[in-house]
Amino acid sequence: MVLARTRLGGLLVRTILSAFPSAMPAERILETEYLLAFNHPDPSHAVHVLIVPKAPFSSINELVKVRPELLGDVYRAALDLAQDLDLVDKGFRVIVNAGKYQDVKTVHFHLVSGDAVE
Repeated sequence: MVLARTRLGGLLVRTILSAFPSAMPAERILETEYLLAFNHPDPSHAVHVLIVPKAPFSSINELVKVRPELLGDVYRAALDLAQDLDLVDKGFRVIVNAGKYQDVKTVHFHLVSGDAVE
């Protein structure tokens, strides 16, 4: 995932997701017309799922300006995943990073639950 944290890597991830989503090297746990969800390759929590729009947005700021309705799809997917993973009663969070907190330069959302993994 180090490559994905570079500017070129972010561009590569956005290109793969928008043009060739089936080439994404991860086991999908949810896929819709607009989103992919898969287990984080380096999880920070007991449950750590990434929800990634297929459209090529570099940040949440860009997504909100161009396709704000996509946020509804993200949160519907997060709730569906939380139900499928039996997290509704246990509790879960949906996190999006931006600016200096965004390591991978393509917008993505973290569905996390449980204790932090060290």
